[in-house]
Amino acid sequence: MLRFKTQHIVAIVVLLAVAGAGGATYQFYFKKQLDEYSKNEELWKQLKGKHSQLDSLFGKGNKPEEVAQAAAQKVQPWAEAAERRSRFFTLGDFDKVAPIPETGVLPKAEYSARIEQMKNQVLADAYAKGVAIPGVDPYFGQPTPNELAGTSPKIPETMKWLRDAQFGGEVTRLLLDSGALQIDALYIWPPRTENGIFQSYTIGTRMWMRMRELCTFMQDLQYDDQKYFQIHGFRIQNPYLRVQDPPIQVEILFSMASYGIPEEAPPDASGGTGAVAIPAAGELMLNLRGLNRQDDDE
Repeated sequence: MLRFKTQHIVAIVVLLAVAGAGGATYQFYFKKQLDEYSKNEELWKQLKGKHSQLDSLFGKGNKPEEVAQAAAQKVQPWAEAAERRSRFFTLGDFDKVAPIPETGVLPKAEYSARIEQMKNQVLADAYAKGVAIPGVDPYFGQPTPNELAGTSPKIPETMKWLRDAQFGGEVTRLLLDSGALQIDALYIWPPRTENGIFQSYTIGTRMWMRMRELCTFMQDLQYDDQKYFQIHGFRIQNPYLRVQDPPIQVEILFSMASYGIPEEAPPDASGGTGAVAIPAAGELMLNLRGLNRQDDDE
Protein backbone atom coordinates (compact mmCIF):
# COMPACT_ATOMS: atom_id res chain seq x y z
CA MET A 1 0.00 0.00 0.00
CA LEU A 2 1.29 3.39 -1.02
CA ARG A 3 2.07 5.75 1.73
CA PHE A 4 2.34 9.50 0.97
CA LYS A 5 4.72 11.55 2.90
CA THR A 6 3.75 14.94 4.11
CA GLN A 7 5.87 16.56 1.40
CA HIS A 8 3.98 14.67 -1.30
CA ILE A 9 0.62 15.68 0.06
CA VAL A 10 1.64 19.31 0.24
CA ALA A 11 2.97 19.20 -3.33
CA ILE A 12 -0.27 17.65 -4.61
CA VAL A 13 -2.39 20.24 -2.81
CA VAL A 14 -0.26 23.06 -4.17
CA LEU A 15 -0.50 21.62 -7.69
CA LEU A 16 -4.27 21.32 -7.46
CA ALA A 17 -4.51 24.85 -6.10
CA VAL A 18 -2.42 26.22 -8.95
CA ALA A 19 -4.50 24.32 -11.53
CA GLY A 20 -7.72 25.57 -9.96
CA ALA A 21 -6.44 29.13 -9.91
CA GLY A 22 -5.42 28.84 -13.55
CA GLY A 23 -8.81 27.46 -14.54
CA ALA A 24 -10.61 30.18 -12.62
CA THR A 25 -8.41 32.83 -14.20
CA TYR A 26 -9.22 31.51 -17.68
CA GLN A 27 -12.93 31.17 -16.95
CA PHE A 28 -13.47 34.55 -15.35
CA TYR A 29 -10.85 36.69 -17.07
CA PHE A 30 -9.18 35.32 -20.19
CA LYS A 31 -12.37 33.77 -21.66
CA LYS A 32 -14.17 37.07 -21.18
CA GLN A 33 -11.30 38.94 -22.82
CA LEU A 34 -11.24 36.47 -25.74
CA ASP A 35 -15.00 36.92 -26.28
CA GLU A 36 -14.56 40.69 -26.26
CA TYR A 37 -11.68 40.37 -28.71
CA SER A 38 -13.87 38.29 -31.06
CA LYS A 39 -16.56 40.95 -30.96
CA ASN A 40 -14.05 43.71 -31.65
CA GLU A 41 -12.58 41.71 -34.52
CA GLU A 42 -16.05 41.31 -36.07
CA LEU A 43 -16.71 45.03 -35.62
CA TRP A 44 -13.35 45.79 -37.26
CA LYS A 45 -14.32 43.68 -40.27
CA GLN A 46 -17.64 45.53 -40.55
CA LEU A 47 -15.95 48.92 -40.29
CA LYS A 48 -13.39 47.91 -42.88
CA GLY A 49 -16.22 46.92 -45.23
CA LYS A 50 -18.01 50.25 -44.66
CA HIS A 51 -14.76 52.09 -45.25
CA SER A 52 -14.36 50.30 -48.58
CA GLN A 53 -17.94 51.28 -49.50
CA LEU A 54 -17.26 54.93 -48.64
CA ASP A 55 -14.09 54.85 -50.73
CA SER A 56 -16.10 53.52 -53.66
CA LEU A 57 -18.92 56.04 -53.14
CA PHE A 58 -16.96 59.21 -52.43
CA GLY A 59 -13.60 58.38 -53.99
CA LYS A 60 -10.52 57.21 -52.13
CA GLY A 61 -8.95 59.97 -50.07
CA ASN A 62 -12.01 62.24 -50.11
CA LYS A 63 -13.80 63.03 -46.89
CA PRO A 64 -17.54 62.22 -47.00
CA GLU A 65 -18.50 65.49 -45.31
CA GLU A 66 -16.60 67.49 -47.95
CA VAL A 67 -18.26 65.59 -50.81
CA ALA A 68 -21.69 66.02 -49.17
CA GLN A 69 -21.08 69.75 -48.72
CA ALA A 70 -20.06 70.14 -52.37
CA ALA A 71 -23.19 68.28 -53.48
CA ALA A 72 -25.38 70.42 -51.22
CA GLN A 73 -23.95 73.57 -52.76
CA LYS A 74 -25.13 72.34 -56.15
CA VAL A 75 -28.51 71.01 -54.98
CA GLN A 76 -29.48 74.02 -52.87
CA PRO A 77 -29.89 76.43 -55.80
CA TRP A 78 -32.11 73.88 -57.52
CA ALA A 79 -34.21 73.45 -54.38
CA GLU A 80 -34.53 77.22 -53.96
CA ALA A 81 -35.50 77.64 -57.62
CA ALA A 82 -38.13 74.92 -57.31
CA GLU A 83 -39.45 76.59 -54.16
CA ARG A 84 -39.71 79.98 -55.88
CA ARG A 85 -41.41 78.51 -58.92
CA SER A 86 -43.86 76.50 -56.82
CA ARG A 87 -45.11 79.67 -55.19
CA PHE A 88 -46.22 80.98 -58.56
CA PHE A 89 -48.89 78.28 -58.68
CA THR A 90 -51.75 79.85 -56.79
CA LEU A 91 -55.50 79.92 -57.12
CA GLY A 92 -55.39 83.66 -57.70
CA ASP A 93 -58.84 85.13 -57.08
CA PHE A 94 -60.45 81.70 -57.01
CA ASP A 95 -60.47 81.55 -53.22
CA LYS A 96 -59.87 85.17 -52.18
CA VAL A 97 -62.49 86.39 -49.75
CA ALA A 98 -62.33 89.44 -47.50
CA PRO A 99 -62.19 88.33 -43.85
CA ILE A 100 -65.24 88.64 -41.67
CA PRO A 101 -64.63 91.22 -38.88
CA GLU A 102 -64.27 89.65 -35.46
CA THR A 103 -66.26 92.42 -33.83
CA GLY A 104 -69.24 94.51 -34.86
CA VAL A 105 -71.01 91.91 -37.03
CA LEU A 106 -72.62 88.53 -36.58
CA PRO A 107 -70.85 85.87 -38.66
CA LYS A 108 -74.17 84.37 -39.79
CA ALA A 109 -75.57 87.73 -40.89
CA GLU A 110 -72.36 88.65 -42.73
CA TYR A 111 -72.24 85.26 -44.40
CA SER A 112 -75.86 85.44 -45.48
CA ALA A 113 -75.35 88.84 -47.09
CA ARG A 114 -72.18 87.79 -48.90
CA ILE A 115 -73.43 84.42 -50.13
CA GLU A 116 -76.49 86.09 -51.63
CA GLN A 117 -74.25 88.64 -53.32
CA MET A 118 -72.04 85.85 -54.72
CA LYS A 119 -75.07 83.94 -55.97
CA ASN A 120 -76.54 87.01 -57.69
CA GLN A 121 -73.17 87.81 -59.29
CA VAL A 122 -72.87 84.33 -60.81
CA LEU A 123 -76.39 84.52 -62.22
CA ALA A 124 -75.76 88.03 -63.55
CA ASP A 125 -72.50 86.94 -65.25
CA ALA A 126 -74.24 84.02 -66.94
CA TYR A 127 -77.11 86.26 -68.02
CA ALA A 128 -74.69 88.83 -69.45
CA LYS A 129 -73.05 86.08 -71.54
CA GLY A 130 -76.39 84.72 -72.65
CA VAL A 131 -75.48 81.30 -71.24
CA ALA A 132 -77.96 79.01 -69.50
CA ILE A 133 -76.52 77.30 -66.40
CA PRO A 134 -79.22 74.82 -65.35
CA GLY A 135 -76.62 72.46 -63.91
CA VAL A 136 -74.95 75.02 -61.65
CA ASP A 137 -75.98 75.41 -58.03
CA PRO A 138 -75.40 79.15 -57.45
CA TYR A 139 -74.64 78.38 -53.78
CA PHE A 140 -72.16 75.67 -54.82
CA GLY A 141 -73.24 73.32 -52.07
CA GLN A 142 -72.83 75.85 -49.27
CA PRO A 143 -75.60 76.54 -46.73
CA THR A 144 -78.28 78.99 -47.81
CA PRO A 145 -79.39 81.72 -45.41
CA ASN A 146 -82.64 79.84 -44.78
CA GLU A 147 -80.74 76.69 -43.87
CA LEU A 148 -78.87 78.58 -41.15
CA ALA A 149 -82.02 79.55 -39.27
CA GLY A 150 -81.60 78.78 -35.57
CA THR A 151 -77.83 78.22 -35.85
CA SER A 152 -74.82 80.25 -34.75
CA PRO A 153 -71.88 79.39 -37.02
CA LYS A 154 -68.43 80.68 -36.11
CA ILE A 155 -66.16 82.83 -38.26
CA PRO A 156 -63.81 79.98 -39.41
CA GLU A 157 -66.79 77.94 -40.54
CA THR A 158 -68.45 80.78 -42.45
CA MET A 159 -65.14 81.80 -44.02
CA LYS A 160 -64.65 78.29 -45.38
CA TRP A 161 -68.16 78.36 -46.86
CA LEU A 162 -67.46 81.69 -48.50
CA ARG A 163 -64.15 80.50 -49.93
CA ASP A 164 -65.80 77.40 -51.39
CA ALA A 165 -68.58 79.49 -52.89
CA GLN A 166 -66.04 81.94 -54.30
CA PHE A 167 -64.12 79.05 -55.85
CA GLY A 168 -67.28 77.69 -57.46
CA GLY A 169 -68.17 81.12 -58.82
CA GLU A 170 -64.72 81.59 -60.33
CA VAL A 171 -64.83 78.15 -61.95
CA THR A 172 -68.19 79.05 -63.48
CA ARG A 173 -66.80 82.34 -64.78
CA LEU A 174 -63.81 80.45 -66.22
CA LEU A 175 -66.19 78.27 -68.23
CA LEU A 176 -68.29 81.25 -69.29
CA ASP A 177 -65.25 83.21 -70.43
CA SER A 178 -63.95 80.18 -72.33
CA GLY A 179 -66.97 80.03 -74.62
CA ALA A 180 -69.40 77.68 -72.89
CA LEU A 181 -72.81 77.83 -74.54
CA GLN A 182 -74.63 76.02 -71.74
CA ILE A 183 -73.51 74.33 -68.51
CA ASP A 184 -75.55 71.24 -67.74
CA ALA A 185 -73.54 69.99 -64.74
CA LEU A 186 -70.76 71.23 -62.50
CA TYR A 187 -69.21 69.22 -59.70
CA ILE A 188 -66.36 70.34 -57.45
CA TRP A 189 -64.87 67.68 -55.21
CA PRO A 190 -63.43 68.54 -51.77
CA PRO A 191 -59.76 69.61 -51.84
CA ARG A 192 -57.04 67.12 -51.08
CA THR A 193 -53.38 67.45 -50.12
CA GLU A 194 -50.71 66.23 -52.54
CA ASN A 195 -47.00 65.84 -51.79
CA GLY A 196 -47.57 67.57 -48.47
CA ILE A 197 -47.43 71.08 -49.97
CA PHE A 198 -50.17 71.35 -52.60
CA GLN A 199 -53.92 71.69 -52.29
CA SER A 200 -55.61 70.10 -55.30
CA TYR A 201 -59.20 70.69 -56.41
CA THR A 202 -60.87 68.35 -58.91
CA ILE A 203 -63.63 69.76 -61.13
CA GLY A 204 -65.99 67.91 -63.42
CA THR A 205 -68.40 69.57 -65.83
CA ARG A 206 -70.74 68.75 -68.69
CA MET A 207 -71.35 71.65 -71.02
CA TRP A 208 -71.95 72.67 -74.61
CA MET A 209 -69.17 74.39 -76.54
CA ARG A 210 -67.92 74.71 -80.10
CA MET A 211 -64.78 72.82 -81.12
CA ARG A 212 -62.63 75.93 -81.63
CA GLU A 213 -63.44 77.27 -78.16
CA LEU A 214 -62.91 73.82 -76.62
CA CYS A 215 -59.42 73.52 -78.12
CA THR A 216 -58.53 77.03 -76.94
CA PHE A 217 -59.91 76.28 -73.47
CA MET A 218 -57.85 73.09 -73.10
CA GLN A 219 -54.73 74.78 -74.45
CA ASP A 220 -55.13 77.65 -72.00
CA LEU A 221 -55.42 75.19 -69.12
CA GLN A 222 -52.33 73.28 -70.17
CA TYR A 223 -50.10 76.31 -70.73
CA ASP A 224 -51.20 78.66 -67.95
CA ASP A 225 -47.96 79.90 -66.35
CA GLN A 226 -49.59 81.34 -63.23
CA LYS A 227 -51.94 78.54 -62.20
CA TYR A 228 -51.57 74.80 -62.18
CA PHE A 229 -54.14 72.87 -64.20
CA GLN A 230 -54.22 69.19 -65.09
CA ILE A 231 -56.72 67.64 -67.46
CA HIS A 232 -57.57 64.09 -66.36
CA GLY A 233 -59.90 63.18 -69.20
CA PHE A 234 -62.61 64.44 -71.52
CA ARG A 235 -65.36 63.13 -73.77
CA ILE A 236 -67.15 64.89 -76.61
CA GLN A 237 -70.34 64.11 -78.52
CA ASN A 238 -71.61 65.75 -81.70
CA PRO A 239 -75.36 65.21 -82.16
CA TYR A 240 -75.49 67.67 -85.11
CA LEU A 241 -73.43 65.94 -87.79
CA ARG A 242 -75.06 67.86 -90.65
CA VAL A 243 -74.42 71.28 -89.13
CA GLN A 244 -71.24 73.19 -89.88
CA ASP A 245 -69.34 74.19 -86.71
CA PRO A 246 -72.03 72.72 -84.45
CA PRO A 247 -72.16 72.97 -80.66
CA ILE A 248 -70.78 69.78 -79.11
CA GLN A 249 -71.43 68.25 -75.75
CA VAL A 250 -68.29 68.14 -73.62
CA GLU A 251 -67.59 66.22 -70.45
CA ILE A 252 -64.25 67.18 -68.94
CA LEU A 253 -62.47 66.44 -65.70
CA PHE A 254 -59.59 68.66 -64.59
CA SER A 255 -57.81 69.80 -61.44
CA MET A 256 -56.37 73.01 -60.05
CA ALA A 257 -53.67 73.14 -57.41
CA SER A 258 -52.24 75.78 -55.13
CA TYR A 259 -48.97 75.89 -53.21
CA GLY A 260 -49.33 75.67 -49.45
CA ILE A 261 -51.86 74.24 -47.03
CA PRO A 262 -54.82 76.26 -45.69
CA GLU A 263 -54.88 77.16 -42.01
CA GLU A 264 -57.74 74.79 -41.29
CA ALA A 265 -58.13 71.47 -43.08
CA PRO A 266 -61.42 70.85 -44.90
CA PRO A 267 -63.88 68.47 -43.23
CA ASP A 268 -63.82 64.94 -44.50
CA ALA A 269 -66.76 62.69 -45.29
CA SER A 270 -66.96 61.45 -41.71
CA GLY A 271 -67.36 64.93 -40.30
CA GLY A 272 -63.78 65.30 -39.08
CA THR A 273 -60.94 67.26 -40.60
CA GLY A 274 -58.23 66.27 -43.00
CA ALA A 275 -57.56 65.55 -46.64
CA VAL A 276 -60.32 63.81 -48.59
CA ALA A 277 -59.47 60.80 -50.72
CA ILE A 278 -60.40 61.27 -54.36
CA PRO A 279 -61.07 58.33 -56.71
CA ALA A 280 -59.12 57.87 -59.91
CA ALA A 281 -59.92 60.00 -62.94
CA GLY A 282 -61.70 57.16 -64.73
CA GLU A 283 -64.00 56.58 -61.77
CA LEU A 284 -64.69 60.30 -61.49
CA MET A 285 -65.67 60.44 -65.16
CA LEU A 286 -68.05 57.52 -64.66
CA ASN A 287 -69.51 59.21 -61.60
CA LEU A 288 -69.95 62.43 -63.56
CA ARG A 289 -71.77 60.63 -66.35
CA GLY A 290 -73.92 58.74 -63.86
CA LEU A 291 -74.86 61.95 -62.08
CA ASN A 292 -75.56 63.61 -65.41
CA ARG A 293 -77.91 60.82 -66.46
CA GLN A 294 -79.62 61.03 -63.09
CA ASP A 295 -80.13 64.76 -63.59
CA ASP A 296 -81.57 64.12 -67.04
CA ASP A 297 -83.98 61.54 -65.67
CA GLU A 298 -85.17 63.97 -63.04
